[in-house]
Amino acid sequence: MIFGLFQRSSKKDFPHHIYTAIVEQARNPAFYTRYGVPDTIDGRFEMIVLHLFIYFSRIDGSDAALRALRQDVFDVFTSDMDRSLREMGVGDLSVPKKMKVVAESFYGRIKAYEAALKDGNGAFIETMERNVFPEMPDREEHARLLAAYAKEGIVLWKTVDDHALLQGRVAFPDPETVQAA
Repeated sequence: MIFGLFQRSSKKDFPHHIYTAIVEQARNPAFYTRYGVPDTIDGRFEMIVLHLFIYFSRIDGSDAALRALRQDVFDVFTSDMDRSLREMGVGDLSVPKKMKVVAESFYGRIKAYEAALKDGNGAFIETMERNVFPEMPDREEHARLLAAYAKEGIVLWKTVDDHALLQGRVAFPDPETVQAA
C-alpha cells in the first residue's frame, strides 16, 4: 500500500522519544527550585547533558544495537542544539562554530563526570559544582543533591535490560524524592 511509504517506523522514532523524555526530565521544575540549578540557557543545557550522561552511562560497553541507539540519540541532541541556536538568531555562518563549542562542552562534561565518578563522591560533587553551579555561593549543598540524583539515576538505569532499552524505555528517578548523600 502506498500510504505505508509515508508512515514513520516506530523503531526510528525511538531516538526522538528517548531524547524528548530526557529533555522533559531535564526541564522538571524541581531542578530549578529544590536543586537550585540556574534557570538559564546554560543551566538548561547542563541539565540536558547530565541526563544524557545518566542515560549513556547504561549503554557504555553494550552491544552494537545499543551503541547505535546511543549514537542516534546523540544525533537528535545535536540536531536540537543546531535548531535552538538558529532559533536564538545565530546566523548560518556562525552555527558550525557554535556547534563545535556545544560538542566540546558535551564531551568535556561527559569525560569529567565519568572521571569524577571513578574518583568518588567528593570528586563527583566538585564536578557538579564547577559545571552546573559555577557562580553560586551555596553551591555545595545543591551539587550534593544533584550528584545524589545522578547516581540514583545511574543505578536505576542499570536495572533496565537491553531489550527494554531497544524498545525506547526511559526511566529516571523522581527528583522530588532524592535525598543528598
